[in-house]
Amino acid sequence: MLKGQAKKDFEKWVRQAELITDFTFLPWIKDKNLGIQFYSLPFSMQYGVLVDWFDSVGIEIYNLKKMVELFDRVENKCHYIEDLETRPQARQKAIEQANKIYNDRK
Repeated sequence: MLKGQAKKDFEKWVRQAELITDFTFLPWIKDKNLGIQFYSLPFSMQYGVLVDWFDSVGIEIYNLKKMVELFDRVENKCHYIEDLETRPQARQKAIEQANKIYNDRK
């Protein structure tokens, strides 16, 4: 789902972040095979970690069922995606747009 510099920076952040103290539950956090293990999780499980990362880089995601609002704190600009049909579709579009915003900064 993530592409370009966003994917590289996200994976670096996950390896450095103290997301959980018991790594036996989520071994992918400290594993060099992060991509294989994390990206094989269902998207609904990946979503929360991705949102936390985007928060940490100044992109806030407000995900509603029919609309997604993203606020770029660095550019001080709002982005909207409207007319979405389902919550999973809104989540997917939110991450895609946040990825684009991040990569456009680089």
